[in-house]
Amino acid sequence: MHVKGTGKSSILIQLVENEFYETEPTIGMSYKNCPFEIEGKKIDLRIWDTAGQERYRSINRSYFQGTCGALLVYDITSIHSFETLPYWIKEIQEYAPENVQMVLVGNKIDLVDDRKVSTEMGEKFANDNQLDICETSAKTAENVRDAFELCIKKVLDSVERGVFKLNEDQIGLRQRVELLKHEENETGKKKKKEGCC
Repeated sequence: MHVKGTGKSSILIQLVENEFYETEPTIGMSYKNCPFEIEGKKIDLRIWDTAGQERYRSINRSYFQGTCGALLVYDITSIHSFETLPYWIKEIQEYAPENVQMVLVGNKIDLVDDRKVSTEMGEKFANDNQLDICETSAKTAENVRDAFELCIKKVLDSVERGVFKLNEDQIGLRQRVELLKHEENETGKKKKKEGCC
């Protein structure tokens, strides 16, 4: 017997606490802070865990407005969860900032015998919707960190290229990105001075 939901909360718990336990469906919204280091850069993440139930969807929309990146999680043992993905993409595109970065995540790959959504199905959907995809197991922690890292890289890259504009709700990330740029500039100046005759 496995968790009835897609395992969004379990993925988050595995990332933040390095533990796995089955959770009840998310009520409304919850979030966790998570320090993250990627390519030598320290990032402070605030990760929102949204409820999938229809009665909470209007609440989700208000939080989408401050989103930089999103993991679209489906359960590989549930065709229904896979079939709801177009709805969630539409919601994010409508209510989140323009060019928000999304990563598709097929969870519960530890349940091999119960798989209903093949890797090929997930990859085709990802390709059709121009998304990156990662299959994970919240239970074994396989690829959990990789999924978040992939999303963070996409966000940072889009900010650096000027494709994604940060607003006041994302001031924490903006300050962090600006700080990283400052540190890189200072490092570059030091190297120039060291190489000077």
